[in-house]
Amino acid sequence: GLKSRGMSLSYAKSVVYDPRNRPEARDLATNLNMRFKHEGVVILGVPIGTDAFIKDCLKKHLLKISKLILEMCVLIQRDCQVGYRLTWQAMMKKSEYLVRVLDPGLTKEFCIALDALYLSASCRQAWEDAATLPKRRPRRRKKKKRMRHRPQQN
Repeated sequence: GLKSRGMSLSYAKSVVYDPRNRPEARDLATNLNMRFKHEGVVILGVPIGTDAFIKDCLKKHLLKISKLILEMCVLIQRDCQVGYRLTWQAMMKKSEYLVRVLDPGLTKEFCIALDALYLSASCRQAWEDAATLPKRRPRRRKKKKRMRHRPQQN
């Protein structure tokens, strides 16, 4: 078990989860000095529980991602390519696992809001990058040479 490997269970950090909210489970949590939850728990970053609990966790996750994206935009105002890579290759990984394991009916609103957030961050980066480009003079159009029909010589 855990003791043979030098490990122990931290009861203060542990939770007894019972979706049926039975009194026996509540008593067990109290006896072991553990927290009791019946709405849901988060296991390895994935919310498990009632639909309302899962949606609430997704809202909190979206808020956390939006704060990270705003911080990222401030840090990389000068380089659009870095912003693109951070957004699509790093930030999206922070939410991809939730969409993969949760019910699509529960993640639909979350995905729509997340897509809008990523799009606005990408557009902001593109506009800021375009604003820092040096102004170029308009190119003069070259006149096209017209080929004239030459009469055939016999």
